[in-house]
Amino acid sequence: MRRRGDGWDLPPRGARWHVLALAWLLLSPAAHGNEAEAQGPRAQSGTGALRGRVTSDGRPVLGAALFALSGGTTTSDENGYFVLPELPAGTLYVVAALPGFNSRSALVEIVAGGIVEQPFELEANVLGGSAAPLRTLVTGVVLDEESGAPILDATISAQTIEGEARAPVDAGGHYAIGPFGGSDVELTAEAPGYAAARVVAPIASADGLANFALRRSQ
Repeated sequence: MRRRGDGWDLPPRGARWHVLALAWLLLSPAAHGNEAEAQGPRAQSGTGALRGRVTSDGRPVLGAALFALSGGTTTSDENGYFVLPELPAGTLYVVAALPGFNSRSALVEIVAGGIVEQPFELEANVLGGSAAPLRTLVTGVVLDEESGAPILDATISAQTIEGEARAPVDAGGHYAIGPFGGSDVELTAEAPGYAAARVVAPIASADGLANFALRRSQ
């Protein structure tokens, strides 16, 4: 990680591929099973835009990957600014990620025909040369096991040495929770009328992906 002028410079090219690969996994239909076909109409109709600025310690961050878990990706410019156009109206998670920094997520409400502001403040981790520990953000989608449709009233909870964290899903059934430090984290997906499902996500040197397929209760 190199600091350039008053901002943060891009990481080496090889490191950038890791962020783009993670975005592809999250947005690819292959990662979500039949979600692309089964998702159906969203909570709202129309599209809107999200814009904001990515900073670290108040300085602009260049080259951060910004991606909505339901689709759409871009990068921040040399002043840290970004725009994600034509996002589906409704609630959705957006993630800001860059090697050398702990990823951050935000649940935003996109308004049809409007522009929403959402800034991101990234914390440089140990690999980036600061004293902050590396922390892992976990993202994924919650689907009906039989139909493959997203479960829109699901909730994800996590038990860690730091305590409990909870996150709702967005209008596409996606979630983002964390970032977490320390040991492995146990995630639980719950929804009315479904049996809960659990998975242990390792805290590693990269953000994690954990999808859930819930079975209806008998």
